[in-house]
Amino acid sequence: MITLETDEDRHQASLLMTAPGPEGSGRIRYAAAMYFFQRGMLSEAALELFRISSAIDHEDPLISIKLHKLDSEIPRIGG
Repeated sequence: MITLETDEDRHQASLLMTAPGPEGSGRIRYAAAMYFFQRGMLSEAALELFRISSAIDHEDPLISIKLHKLDSEIPRIGG
């Protein structure tokens, strides 16, 4: 589970929640997911879902995360 302990964690969490659509947004989300994976806060399964959707900017990986019941790993940003 992702826990926001540092300013960098909070910054990366905001990148993880980058809205789908803009060019490059999928790769931004994947890079943030990799940050949390490397810190031991995100499972390999969740990282893989971010990787799969990274090349498809308009795809929201959080839908896949929820379908695979991995949403407990992702922090709730902004409420």
